[in-house]
Amino acid sequence: MEAYALHDFVFILTSYITLQMGNPLRITLLLLIFLLSVLIILLPQIPILSQQLIFVAAILITGIPHGAMDHLIYFKSNTQIHSTTFSKIKSFILKYIPPMVIYGIIWWIFPWFALMVFLMLSAYHFAETDLLPLKLSNNYFTVFLQLIYGIIIITNLLIPHPVEVLAVLSALPKSNYYIPLLADFFAKSSNLPIYLILGWIVFLILKLFNLKILSTKQKTLLIIQTIILPIILNKLPLFLGFALYFGLWHSVISLQSIYHHLYQDDKSIKKFIASAIPFTLVAFAGILILIVLGNYNGNLNQASMALFIGIAVLTLPHLSVMSELFQDSKKL
Repeated sequence: MEAYALHDFVFILTSYITLQMGNPLRITLLLLIFLLSVLIILLPQIPILSQQLIFVAAILITGIPHGAMDHLIYFKSNTQIHSTTFSKIKSFILKYIPPMVIYGIIWWIFPWFALMVFLMLSAYHFAETDLLPLKLSNNYFTVFLQLIYGIIIITNLLIPHPVEVLAVLSALPKSNYYIPLLADFFAKSSNLPIYLILGWIVFLILKLFNLKILSTKQKTLLIIQTIILPIILNKLPLFLGFALYFGLWHSVISLQSIYHHLYQDDKSIKKFIASAIPFTLVAFAGILILIVLGNYNGNLNQASMALFIGIAVLTLPHLSVMSELFQDSKKL
């Protein structure tokens, strides 16, 4: 009980401090996520089906749309290379489709290896978004820093929730071999997420102490943000934690970055939303086909795994496009 009381104290204190910081969007999202987290904790346990529906809704509303403008990001980033619309489309397809096909085949043949690759890529991608205010140069130390923070996000999302995680992963082939190994790992690593958070706090404070390009307010907000988000993931149920982090935090911040990148001169929300619709519908259709063809007969874990694989295949080329965007943002 003392540990929970400490977490609650951290929640309240850090949320109050963020009221004094800059960066309105991140503050607003942090406070909203905090309030929703408290509400979830105080309410009676939400049925697992309802949690999964919220998880799917988060993916459909903000998750997939934030990746549906990759072609526009690519076009803008390569305006000097391709002079015609046809050459831009051709180049984008050659960049985007082959990795999806290859990664889909890897999921089919080596699903557990593909899962590990996806978790590492997701860790790096999440950290790119969360640590963007650091405006770090693109070097090996930056990659290391982003991987460490990303691993903190992934471990706090998965390790505290072994029952839900193992239930979903049981839909993969050879689960009879891998599930006992993972269960043993989760049992032995129950304290790992908290240790990683504590180590990260010390490391980040030392790093920010020598970083002159950020104000004190920006540094404080970054420290608060990178502490409170992993703790929320640690405390909330798996599907709800992922819905809040991915749907309400990561995707919304990414949408803001995309909006500023694409429409620096023409701030048109309607145009921005309209540009996301075509590929969002294509992604919806592809994932729906994948789930329908799977014939899961009401097995929610298998359907969740199919949705997860569909997102993973779509995500691989998306990571490359967003990395280019974030590198451009760091130069501003």
